[in-house]
Amino acid sequence: MKEDYVTREIAVKLKEKGFKEGCFGYYMPFGDAELVFNQTPYRGAIPEDCMYSYNSLPCECVGSDFVDAPTISQALKWLRVMWKVVVTPYPFTEYDDWFFNIRFIGRYGEYESDEMYSSYEKAAIAGIEYVIEKLIKV
Repeated sequence: MKEDYVTREIAVKLKEKGFKEGCFGYYMPFGDAELVFNQTPYRGAIPEDCMYSYNSLPCECVGSDFVDAPTISQALKWLRVMWKVVVTPYPFTEYDDWFFNIRFIGRYGEYESDEMYSSYEKAAIAGIEYVIEKLIKV
């Protein structure tokens, strides 16, 4: 299940670009890149009770240095809604590899990766990383 989440490095970059959505987990500000899941002490709680955004806390609050860990689909949706950028992983039919394509909502232009990836998730993460490093200027 942890492969469904972005890496700590990408989570930090997303925080720098303004990602402040509720997530099921987070990364600590120090040490290894171990994913920590939010928990609720309430019996019968619904999944949304475990979604929280440390990224939206003011700097002086305890926990404001934690980094929200979105799922790949949350990061893709945030890029689509907030920045009007669509990242789509595609299978390369001749091989068991994947690549990603980037398109822009409301304007012309697209980018297609030259590199191949071994899974959908790896292609999606590479596309997310490409967008936050090269296309989003904050």
